[in-house]
Amino acid sequence: MNTVAIRRPGMHAARRGQVMRLFGTAAGLAPFAVFVTLFLILPVAQMVAGAFASPGGGAGLDNFRRALAPQYLEAFRTSVALSVETALVGAVAGTAVAYAVAQGELRHRRTLVITFCTVTSNFAGVPLAFAFITTLGVVGWVTVAFQAVFHVSLYNDLGFTIYSYLGLVLVYTYFQLPLMVLLAVPACAALRREWQEAARNLGAGAWRFWRDIGVPVLAPPLIGATALLFANAFGAYATAYSLSSGAINLVPLRIGTLINGDVSFDAGLANALGVGMTVVIAAAILVYQAANRRARRWMR
Repeated sequence: MNTVAIRRPGMHAARRGQVMRLFGTAAGLAPFAVFVTLFLILPVAQMVAGAFASPGGGAGLDNFRRALAPQYLEAFRTSVALSVETALVGAVAGTAVAYAVAQGELRHRRTLVITFCTVTSNFAGVPLAFAFITTLGVVGWVTVAFQAVFHVSLYNDLGFTIYSYLGLVLVYTYFQLPLMVLLAVPACAALRREWQEAARNLGAGAWRFWRDIGVPVLAPPLIGATALLFANAFGAYATAYSLSSGAINLVPLRIGTLINGDVSFDAGLANALGVGMTVVIAAAILVYQAANRRARRWMR
């Protein structure tokens, strides 16, 4: 009896401590939960509800049938192609830079490179479009300098224009590459030098090491990072609109036209296209999550 009486206060104290920890965790997560609910869950729910709402009242699939029109399917194809191309270019170039930062000659400048990539990866939207217009526009300084030095016009002789699909690929790559560097540096840093030394001591050459160790270790995190680059490009709006003024057939620009246009206003169709975009981006995030789970054991 005395033993029970002595232990009870300790048990109650442990329970109180557990309750206080749970309360502290809930209090810390509450602002984040409110933010996610107000700016993510509720807007997505409203978008889905609006996509199923029929113009005459009630619910139906009319908006989704109209979203399957050729011009909107072409917008999805163009958006996917642009996202895939810029994600692959950014992934290849960014991985090379990340490996140089983590394992190569740039490792002594790691802080400087990461700081630069952090700034440039967030430099997007209208300011980025304006920067490229002043650089590679019709009277941009690179365009003028190229014509003055080589006597060749980028626009008239080579047919290049920053306001085209190729221009979008170039501009998107600008913020895709530094983002890939930030995502790939931890993965490249996880590739330990001891593994290379052990493989060399066992008689394995460089090709054998990358085939059996390097690529299997780096592939999951790099695939996940590439999926994030795809989602990042697929949802971009301000940069594409500032450069093309809606002339290029992309899904975000189509949605913007349907929402902001006085003549072409169609919220139901815009919601249906938004649901399609959400499905594509969610698929990319699922790929990232699956790759991240596989890579987590090597990142410890």
